[in-house]
Amino acid sequence: MRRRSELELVFEIEPVKSREKLESRLRRLEGIADWIDIPDSPLGTALFSSPLASCMSKGISSLKVLSHIRVIDVNRIALEATLRGLALCGVEGVVFLRGDIVDSVTVIRDVGPEEAVRVTKNLGLPLLAGLTLSLRKSAEEIEARLRAGADIYLVLNLSESTLEKLESAVKLAAGKMVIPYLVLLSEKNVEKLRPLLGKTPLYSPEGALKLAEAIASLSYPPSGLLISSPGDFEAGAKFVEVLRKR
Repeated sequence: MRRRSELELVFEIEPVKSREKLESRLRRLEGIADWIDIPDSPLGTALFSSPLASCMSKGISSLKVLSHIRVIDVNRIALEATLRGLALCGVEGVVFLRGDIVDSVTVIRDVGPEEAVRVTKNLGLPLLAGLTLSLRKSAEEIEARLRAGADIYLVLNLSESTLEKLESAVKLAAGKMVIPYLVLLSEKNVEKLRPLLGKTPLYSPEGALKLAEAIASLSYPPSGLLISSPGDFEAGAKFVEVLRKR
């Protein structure tokens, strides 16, 4: 059984507007997180490019980096070029998402997320290829997603009621990295998050800690936890510190 201390701790880095702020956040996470996860234009907003920020982060920090790519924004040539660039920078992994469609913006439907995983593997690059996995899907749909051949699955919609599904997915994943999201609420971000994230389960630090302990106690625990604290970086960093000490 994987102990809490063996869970990989992944922290989601929000878009920032300056190199200084990115450096400050990476320094804060050194020694408490194992990975950083960098979303790509979340909610379809062009705040910064995950691949570019991921490469910059590798030049600043020793933390492992999980980049994201919205595949509706790229064709196959652009995708392959970006993947080669990520590998050149030393980025460890990339997660492919279809991406939110934005009104009046042209989308490209050349490569889907699962095909992007195959493209990565065919290139023979030293990159772990990932997909998202929603626990709102049926058992059959989850099993089909796990057959897509990804190395990493970021799990969405984690809650107390979906722990059994999570455990089943970890067992079926047969050694691949399965990492569920824990989205933190704080006094600073609560008013912003609730309307934006809709039905996504949100947790206070106390509730998140209770859920993390339940996850670590599963007979088939996941590889790690991804901590997301949109709009309140420091609350998220403090929560990761608590998890690291347990």
